[in-house]
Amino acid sequence: MRRPAVAVAVVALVLAASAGATAWLLHELGIARQGGLAGDLPASSAPPALAPAGAADHLPDHATATPGMTGAIAGRVTGAGDRGLAGVRVQLASRADGAAGLRPIEVRTSFEGTFRFDGVEPGRAVLVAAQDGVALGVSRSAQVVAGRTVPVEIALPAAGVLEGSVGAAGGPTVVLATPIWIGPGGLRAARAPVDAAGHYRMALPAGEYRISAVAGDRPPTDLRTAPTFAAVPGNGAVVVDLVARSAPVEEGPVVRVLEPGGGPSPGAAVTVARAGEDRIAFAAAADEDGRLVLGSELRMDGAPVTLRARNGGRTGQFTGAIPAAGEVAIRLIPGGAVEGVLSGGGPVRGFSVEVEGEPAPGGWRTLDRQRLHGDRFDLGDLPPEPVRLTVRTDDGRVGRAAVTLAPGQRASLAIRLAPPESRVSAAAPAR
Repeated sequence: MRRPAVAVAVVALVLAASAGATAWLLHELGIARQGGLAGDLPASSAPPALAPAGAADHLPDHATATPGMTGAIAGRVTGAGDRGLAGVRVQLASRADGAAGLRPIEVRTSFEGTFRFDGVEPGRAVLVAAQDGVALGVSRSAQVVAGRTVPVEIALPAAGVLEGSVGAAGGPTVVLATPIWIGPGGLRAARAPVDAAGHYRMALPAGEYRISAVAGDRPPTDLRTAPTFAAVPGNGAVVVDLVARSAPVEEGPVVRVLEPGGGPSPGAAVTVARAGEDRIAFAAAADEDGRLVLGSELRMDGAPVTLRARNGGRTGQFTGAIPAAGEVAIRLIPGGAVEGVLSGGGPVRGFSVEVEGEPAPGGWRTLDRQRLHGDRFDLGDLPPEPVRLTVRTDDGRVGRAAVTLAPGQRASLAIRLAPPESRVSAAAPAR
């Protein structure tokens, strides 16, 4: 593969790999495309865009995914001050550990900001919530268990406007904006067309983004061009002028990363190393179809290599010689899950939880941040490595726990809360 063509992904992933770890940087995606119907997207297995306002005005606040299935998701979408947001579109974009052939389902939140999906297959599910007129939603994952209702809370930040001009556009051009912070719901890309006068404009949730202008026929999440970085303020606007750039077409053997359920794994991080060695020779991310073209020069003279793939807490690998042509398939194994209860110092009405992973000794990195209500949590898609949880209640109490899960394992924790001034907390198995 021509290394400049994947410069951005390679640099980011190799920086993470320098700590001796497989990169954790790119996850499964959900796409919210400004002003476009789901059917407008190119043929792809990536989740389609949420329906625009006119097509989704009369959606109910609950839906059944598959009759007869006993899993359920009950959620709430909130804005500033934990206020429930009405009329927000929520899409069940993926379920059953990424099983192929399951169509996304969409609802709108009630006046209280609530929504519900019944008949959900067990396994990992991905939800995407977006407000009308905003080009990008917020995604979250949930671990569904048969016979149980999983609570999910999605907080939407205030939206701002990203706009500007694009130079050197030699044909139909689009601007891509992807959040720098990639949460557990995965890589998400917003697209805005560049008009005949060379201008673009899109509304985005407040946050920091990598922004680039590419040919309109490039894949929705093509991140191989040099980006510009900018912060979009909530309820404000930022102007970013760009120059359109193209990425070369690449040829060579293909790695195809599959979810545990058999569907493609978009945005999966892939590393290549000689078999038996830890040093990573190459790192990049799969596209929206879970594909990555390696390029002929990466065959390493026919010697056996180890390909490692990772998407969230799901992992997989292949060891052998890379063929000169054709595909190598890597099917991911499900991540772990942990449920828990908080105690100590009185009732808990609301709390935040931060999840950190340790892919290499001392190399802790944040994997997830959530705001929850009540005194219980249920976290899924955790990697097979040491993970630590830090809980902070609304009244200032703090609790911590550590756990290492095998792929597919589900564990229970009881986290004892301590006053803010105490730095020590205890965690014991709940059963």
